[in-house]
Amino acid sequence: DPEEAARIGTFQVALFARFSSMYGSVVGPASTEQQQVMRNIHDAYDMEHHGMAGSPQDEAVTTDFARNFGIFGPPTHCADRLAELPAVALALDAELLVRSAGTERTVAASGFFLSDLTTSLREGEMLHAVRFPRAGVHHRAAFAEVGNRRHGFAVVGVAAALEVSKDGACAGVRLAVMGVGPTPVRLAEAECILVENPFDADILRAAGEAAARSVDPADDIHASAAYRRRLTATLVERAVREAVA
Repeated sequence: DPEEAARIGTFQVALFARFSSMYGSVVGPASTEQQQVMRNIHDAYDMEHHGMAGSPQDEAVTTDFARNFGIFGPPTHCADRLAELPAVALALDAELLVRSAGTERTVAASGFFLSDLTTSLREGEMLHAVRFPRAGVHHRAAFAEVGNRRHGFAVVGVAAALEVSKDGACAGVRLAVMGVGPTPVRLAEAECILVENPFDADILRAAGEAAARSVDPADDIHASAAYRRRLTATLVERAVREAVA
């Protein structure tokens, strides 16, 4: 039951959302309604009921807010090669706001993730906020992945961000794949095939095949390199198809 799942999880949402309004003002991109929910969480937060269902802060979380809330965590989470959010950040051309005592800088997603569990954060810095460009009316996005049933982690995932022209062709595209290396990878060759072409089966197949050729995954205990390449091709087609559906 999605409604019951959302209700059960709201106290965890409040637990993490408080960081976005820790000092009374909202940090990060949010709609007017989302900003108000975060202010309500801040005003209602009761540390004696920290992390508890039925707390005042739990009651401040709306179902819509819980469904849309997401976390960019510490490097051990957000720089994991099997994590989806780095690929999403890369495909959506996100900027990451980094702060330390008295200094602030902005890092593009393409320069933030360096290797396994390693980011470009310097000593004393922390990730403060993530900014995504506002999507236009002709922009579409989708994420497709295949995971290992035993442990639930993704084997390969593809994030697709598209701009569709008035005649239904591809006016712009950014594709990012995770699970084929230590960091998410842009699929430039596949992007070139898609741009200025219709989203027909032959074009999607060619883009998928180009994506598979461009990645260099390694064999591991979860999947062979050949299987990851096949998944890359399949998921590029699937993600683009879902984005324009």
